[in-house]
Amino acid sequence: MKKFLVFFTLFILLSCTVFYFGVTNLKVKNDEYGILVSRISGVKDNVIESGKFNWSWEVLIPKNTSLIKIPKKAILFSNLTEGSLPSAEIYSNQIKGNPDFSYSFEYELYISLQPKSAIELVKNGSITNSDDVKLYLERISKSACADITKFLINKNTDLLTY
Repeated sequence: MKKFLVFFTLFILLSCTVFYFGVTNLKVKNDEYGILVSRISGVKDNVIESGKFNWSWEVLIPKNTSLIKIPKKAILFSNLTEGSLPSAEIYSNQIKGNPDFSYSFEYELYISLQPKSAIELVKNGSITNSDDVKLYLERISKSACADITKFLINKNTDLLTY
């Protein structure tokens, strides 16, 4: 009877340990979600959120998985775009007073990743770790600001043509 109790206790302790280390949602904070990447089975199709139970056997194998943490809240990016209008130097020299044809736009963009988009970005290799998330979003914000500036300049240039 004593052997049975010892083995049963060890079995329960081992089971609880395996259960604890396999629970992945304990590694994610409330203000973020995670994407589990396994060397064995690749990128998981579901996101890991705090408060929602998620257990994975791949986590039990040492150095087999990585958890990419992505903030739920939008991140603020400030961008300053400066330049001059097309042919500004030519016109400035020909008009009295040397007018200034330069422009300056200051943008503040809040950008976040939706879980489905984040999973696709991890699958195609655009994001490989938690640090890449902010760099990717910063690249997107700069690209968006450049596109907005180009649109504004082209739209106003079209209005000025005779």
